[in-house]
Amino acid sequence: GTLDGQRLMVEKLIEAKFSTLDQELSDIIAVIMQLPLTERSQLLLDLSNLSREELLQRFKRQN
Repeated sequence: GTLDGQRLMVEKLIEAKFSTLDQELSDIIAVIMQLPLTERSQLLLDLSNLSREELLQRFKRQN
């Protein structure tokens, strides 16, 4: 459904940014998908400015 499509988009954006989708990055996708749509959209817009470490750090705190 729609949520699966959104999850796939998040996965592909992260994979494109970091050239890989390893286990650490895969683990935070579930957390990202739980964000409200507006917050998730803002994160995706900000993705180009975030390092891998910044992205992981942001969501490891929430796990």
